Amino acid sequence: MGYEVKKVIEWFLTPLGASLVLLLAGLLLGRARRRGLGFAVVLAGVVALVVFSMGVVAGALSAPLEYRYQPLVPSGPLEGVSVVAVLGDGYEPLPGRPPTGWLQVAGLERLVEGVRVLRLAPGSRLAVSGRGEPGEPSTAEVMARAAESLGVDASRIVRFDTPRDTADEIAALRALAGTKKVVIVTSAEHMPRAMQLAAHAGLDAIAAPARVALGGAARGWDGLVPSVFALERSTTAIHEWLGRLWTSLVDAV
Repeated sequence: MGYEVKKVIEWFLTPLGASLVLLLAGLLLGRARRRGLGFAVVLAGVVALVVFSMGVVAGALSAPLEYRYQPLVPSGPLEGVSVVAVLGDGYEPLPGRPPTGWLQVAGLERLVEGVRVLRLAPGSRLAVSGRGEPGEPSTAEVMARAAESLGVDASRIVRFDTPRDTADEIAALRALAGTKKVVIVTSAEHMPRAMQLAAHAGLDAIAAPARVALGGAARGWDGLVPSVFALERSTTAIHEWLGRLWTSLVDAV
């Protein structure tokens, strides 16, 4: 129940959720004959939605996360790595398509990067994680199938089928690897939170961020034009900043 409550609270703090709440509150105030205040609240909701849909705002929120860790491009083999862990990002069941076609874009980017790093780390295993909906395969299972289709031997794949969030994934990885060196593969904007949790768990972790989603962000006038892409990036960044804040608060308790 706590996990679901956390997700609901988080939604209200996203740009879309907060804007919708303000718009609804403004309309209700207008019906209650407080039209001046209602108009101001509606205007605040519209302005918030527009601002977070601007490329310059999305960039300001995302860049500190996405560029915190550099891509993993070693000059030679990665020695001493026991596990290359690819964090899950969900999927959509699409019968008739290969398992790589089931994964969301971010999940596929993570897996491809994980397979690349696995080939640089002789003797390591590939860990994939994420639960699924009731009656459906877990995200870990789909990612394992996709990894096999990309040439990874099934004997090198470890699945974590039950994690609900990043903290659960890191806990499962800690139980598997112990104090051995691991590589964590996830989206660039997600990497700071994953590494924060890894440090808290005592993992000897190396970061391997997947493609920077914001690369080539709009500048000048283009950065001021609202877009769905920028709104999505702002939402993702706020999700990550809230996650990092939550982790810090938990650590402080």
